[in-house]
Amino acid sequence: MKIDKIIVATTLKSKNRNEYINSIKDKIGDFSFFYGVDERDKIYDFINKNNKKILFHPLRKCGILYLGQIGCYITHYLILKKIYNEKIQNTIVLENDINFSKDDWELYIEKIMNSELPNDYDMLLLYSRSRNINKREYRIKGKKKITKYNKTSGAVAYLISLNGVKKMLHLLESTYIKPFDLFIKDLGMNENNKVFNLVTKLIGLINVKSTIKSDDKNKLMISNNNNNFFKFYKLADNFKRRIIFVYMNNVDNTERISPFEIIAKSFIYYFEKKNY
Repeated sequence: MKIDKIIVATTLKSKNRNEYINSIKDKIGDFSFFYGVDERDKIYDFINKNNKKILFHPLRKCGILYLGQIGCYITHYLILKKIYNEKIQNTIVLENDINFSKDDWELYIEKIMNSELPNDYDMLLLYSRSRNINKREYRIKGKKKITKYNKTSGAVAYLISLNGVKKMLHLLESTYIKPFDLFIKDLGMNENNKVFNLVTKLIGLINVKSTIKSDDKNKLMISNNNNNFFKFYKLADNFKRRIIFVYMNNVDNTERISPFEIIAKSFIYYFEKKNY
């Protein structure tokens, strides 16, 4: 096996990061930029055209996603569609804030592909902050450079097969949008899929501010697109639970208020607004 293509996910607005990537292009090797979606109108247009029913963050902070998180989901989805349409067998996808601990990182991965990675693999995560890598239960007998899937740390860098792309697209084309890395987790947690973590910290991150969480949620909620934004929170008819998202715009940030009181006020505000 060999790496057939390297794609760097970015946006046209990420000028500084694009300049950075170009400054290390000799280290990356032969790659191509994929310019994703980060404009509000294009994000809403994608949601409308694809009939997405709900935007949510299912881990603890249940509620509204940042537009940057939605844009990240759309960008990686479009990259995988490109890989599928072009029938690329083995692709490395990188985000635009990566750095490398080895100059020969590409050769290092290809050696793993031909020595430890099974031919029918789905995905190899090239970036991880997991402490589980050193735990015995995640080790694979006879494998020194890869482990069983144990954690997803964003979508910073991954190697994916064409078969893995098909599986990811099946997950991504579900009704709901959530952060892209949680779809990777869904793929990895399924025992029928072959997802692995890299042992070596081959790829890291440069010290830059995240662009995913750059939007002010409060401004989004009270913007001119307010009605357009809310309608995507309707639940599908077959959703197993009824959920009300609590989000208050009319509470002064300086007020000292208990969580119970803010929930109670939220319900009152919501019911009055809806004339319940």
